[in-house]
Amino acid sequence: MNATTLPILDLARYADPADKAAFLADLRHAARDIGFFYLINHGVDDALQYEVQRQSQRFFALDEAQKQQVAMIHSPHFRGYNRAASELTRGQPDWREQFDIGAERPALTLSDDAPRWQRLQGPNLWPAALPSLKPVLLHWQQQMTQVGIRLLRAFAEALQLPENAFDQLYGEKPNEHIKLIRYPGQQETQSSQGVGAHKDSGFLSFLLQDEQKGLQVEVAPGEWIDAVPLAGSFVVNIGELLELATNGYLRATVHRVVSPPAQQQRLSIAFFLGASLTRWCRFTPCRPSWRVKREAGQRPAQSAAARCRLELSQGPSAFPSGRGGTLLSGRVSRTRRAIDRLTITKKEHTMKYAAFKLAGVALSLSLAWTSAQAAALRVAADPVPHAEILNYIKKIDPSLDLKVVELTSGVNANELLASGDVDANYFQHVPYLKDQEKALGKTFAVAATVHIERWEFTRISIKISHHCRKTPPWRCRITPPT
Repeated sequence: MNATTLPILDLARYADPADKAAFLADLRHAARDIGFFYLINHGVDDALQYEVQRQSQRFFALDEAQKQQVAMIHSPHFRGYNRAASELTRGQPDWREQFDIGAERPALTLSDDAPRWQRLQGPNLWPAALPSLKPVLLHWQQQMTQVGIRLLRAFAEALQLPENAFDQLYGEKPNEHIKLIRYPGQQETQSSQGVGAHKDSGFLSFLLQDEQKGLQVEVAPGEWIDAVPLAGSFVVNIGELLELATNGYLRATVHRVVSPPAQQQRLSIAFFLGASLTRWCRFTPCRPSWRVKREAGQRPAQSAAARCRLELSQGPSAFPSGRGGTLLSGRVSRTRRAIDRLTITKKEHTMKYAAFKLAGVALSLSLAWTSAQAAALRVAADPVPHAEILNYIKKIDPSLDLKVVELTSGVNANELLASGDVDANYFQHVPYLKDQEKALGKTFAVAATVHIERWEFTRISIKISHHCRKTPPWRCRITPPT
């Protein structure tokens, strides 16, 4: 849908029996058509909003040494301060300095092999030079969580689900995240990229803006509109987790921030509501009558293509195994069909080639979950040169802009060990099969695990098996694990 401005939604209408149904319809259409809207009459006190902005200004006014005392590098829980240009989006530096705060909870006691996302829980870093910052932000965080949960329940009703349909995803300990952000003027940055185009990964994002514009929303491919500051409002947008939970019906939209002009700065405070670290995300099918025409014409993806397990920054998640096209399985199916059209020669029929194919599928999946700008494919080792993988992936999706790619393929060790062709030490030293004839004499599987990481902690683990035939034309197929 093309739009010139974001819709304005009044949360007070949700409590009005006479206007509730109309509000829910407006909410559903705003989230479906654009994925962004202004929220007014949200219930957060103006005085608290003002104090949050004042404390944020005071934090960024601290000298560099004071801010570096709470730098994120000192936190195992990914909390704290990052200076401008310390992060990249689509290969370009983001000219914003920021301070990240999560829920104030004790760190979990973890074993060495515990999932890395469990490290997200833990205490924050607070600047000793600004003791008033902590109570204000934690109070605001509590208020914002209440607004977020209320809005999630409104979304459930808007989708004609029980009001508590999403409650089990955030539980008693939702993933609460505040980000204080300062964008310096372009005379300091020599760049217009405050933050590059991306999507948010959680349920809902709320943005409190000052008077300086800069946020832009992509309402159609290549078409951007300004989300100009509106007094008394939050800019709210749908995250990829809510998009997934509604089976793609609600829309997580690409957005960016343009650096302010010379001699100006922009201050914004973002609140992100995500799932509890230990919750599973389940799909909720939308009503057929709500689907747009282009959806009705799509061919449903095979359900088998959807059985891949993911781990997100919000915690573990999974694809459903039921029938029907879904947001992510459709991408798997389309990518798989494109890859299967490639003819594989006997010479290429190695684990190395299988790893290439798996990398392509994994990257296609990553686009549905988290922006690929800072992604890296990581596993235990790296038998395939980076340049070769990048060149191969570009053939599948030229739009990708990845700078760091690492990949390892492994074999189905149990199956090959049982065959007697190799011993246990083989898998520790040889990343792919050298004896092609022995391998192709049997049906074997290449199991590759791909980790897509963003900002060192957002992770997606994708496990897909690659089965090959013994006889020509040596065509292979990508199938997910059962």
